[in-house]
Amino acid sequence: MQALEVITKNALKTGDIADVMSAFHPAAMSPEFLILAFSDEGRSRGLSELILTILERDAKAVFVANDLILQNAEWICPNVDQHCLKRMINIIKGVMGIGKATYYAVLKHMPESFAIIQLKQWDNERNCLTRINTSMRESVLADALAKSRFRIAHAMCDAMLAANESVEVGQVLKDIPRATLKETALDKYISAERQTLLLCQAKAYSQAMRVAEGSERMETIVRQAISGQFEFKGANETWGDLFENLMTRVEETVDQERLIARFKSAATVIFQKVQAMDAVTTGRELRNDRIRFLAYQLGLEHALHDVKDTRYHEKILGHDLGL
Repeated sequence: MQALEVITKNALKTGDIADVMSAFHPAAMSPEFLILAFSDEGRSRGLSELILTILERDAKAVFVANDLILQNAEWICPNVDQHCLKRMINIIKGVMGIGKATYYAVLKHMPESFAIIQLKQWDNERNCLTRINTSMRESVLADALAKSRFRIAHAMCDAMLAANESVEVGQVLKDIPRATLKETALDKYISAERQTLLLCQAKAYSQAMRVAEGSERMETIVRQAISGQFEFKGANETWGDLFENLMTRVEETVDQERLIARFKSAATVIFQKVQAMDAVTTGRELRNDRIRFLAYQLGLEHALHDVKDTRYHEKILGHDLGL
């Protein structure tokens, strides 16, 4: 027996769509069949209207169509007539309500202008979206950001805030570069300070520093978070303090490579901040010759200007000669 999509393809060539009706069965439907049935040719031949009529009368066919969209929406939606797709989605909605397949098909895969209008219509229908949960909204928001569908992203942020899901909004937005958030006006949903806090909680310290750069208040948040992860004792008020505490921890640890690997994100930020210090900052924050020498080993040459102890002169020479 020929597959329904093969029969449909031949019928569209010959114009005899009666063959499709004779072979049609809900279980025989496939993504390929829907794409053919709702193609421009399928619509002009009258096949699209026939299939939509069947769906209106056959609940089993609706359930099959729903499953096909859920599993293959990324392929189906861009390749079918949008008018037909909208009617099919409305038929599915009438039989099953708005579930995962319909929601994702519209908001992830339909043209953005269409999706926004459809979402507004759903919002105006009482109890229409009761089956839509937090994880589904999160998924749509993440997908919209990944595809630069920023109008959808705004709509989903608004919907999630209305559903008291501000925490989830922050978790999705936190990984978006601050410049992108500003350019797309999505920064109104997450402040720079909030983004810094969330990235620190995720131990994404390098990302947090990119957001915090230039703000002493937010850099303090990052410093405190790193200090907390290492469980440093004593003063941790400057990057020099964190560097000294880190190097002390390294020297006291047998498996130093494992320690650095475990705290790689935090250690990277500390090393970068030390390497970027100017002469004034090193003089203020690198408070003893041992730490100044260790900073020099990282590449901070002007740290040597403050080295007073002659015992380090041989170490410096040895380092320079690669000994």
